[in-house]
Amino acid sequence: TCPACRARQGWSGECRRCKADLHWLWSAALARDAARQACLECLSAGRFAQAVLAAEHAYDLDPSPDSARRLAVCRLLARDWPGARQAAVRHAS
Repeated sequence: TCPACRARQGWSGECRRCKADLHWLWSAALARDAARQACLECLSAGRFAQAVLAAEHAYDLDPSPDSARRLAVCRLLARDWPGARQAAVRHAS
């Protein structure tokens, strides 16, 4: 969805309707996906402190409930109890 005119479309560098530049959205989505992947790789390797950093970066790029839950889990595994609670309640409904 274009943030300028709300036109629904597939990924492209420019909105089909209003011609807004959407490259920055694509860049942010790629960076978010890379941070998520790095987080998962760190978790599987047992590097919990680095997983927290990657999860924080992913949350900064996409502050969604899913990102907040991932950050909370990473902080739990890193034994950061107050940080885990803070991340968990960010998007609690």
